[in-house]
Amino acid sequence: ALSTHLVDRIGLSILGCPNAYGVEKDKVQTDGSIIKANEQMAKLFGYSVEEIENMNVSNLIPDNVKRSHPTDMKNYFEHGETRKMGEERGKLQAIRKNGEPLTIEITLSLIQTRYGKNALAIIRDVSEKQELIESLQNQLKEIEELEALTIIDSLTKVNNKRYFEDQIQQEFENFKRHH
Repeated sequence: ALSTHLVDRIGLSILGCPNAYGVEKDKVQTDGSIIKANEQMAKLFGYSVEEIENMNVSNLIPDNVKRSHPTDMKNYFEHGETRKMGEERGKLQAIRKNGEPLTIEITLSLIQTRYGKNALAIIRDVSEKQELIESLQNQLKEIEELEALTIIDSLTKVNNKRYFEDQIQQEFENFKRHH
């Protein structure tokens, strides 16, 4: 069994952190029990600390991931290395208590103790970051479309004077670089 002393020490180190933290215990079947969480994790998911510490991590993930998650956890506890989840795969979804989806990144670290393996999860809400990225991508696309309109005559659909001036400028820059 995981000692209360170790859990308390881990708890002290995560309680004041600005990111959401959770610790999962590797039981024989790697059942995903959350054994320690900080206030930020509880707030992020809409639970109290007591509720989240008495639940399974599968309660926080969408249904389309639940089937493969036990196998993923088992593999992680057997071969786990510190890794970031969400960044390399794009969007990583979680579910709040009220059922709202949440876009997150998770950094997992395997903690080996004399009592067994535990996973320390650092969880960041990246919903706003994701929305900002999508908004910027849309704005860039609009700018490119507007720029295209400035070099093509809308009536004749033929390149206008600005297009030719831009081409001459580019050729002049290329010439200067090579001579």
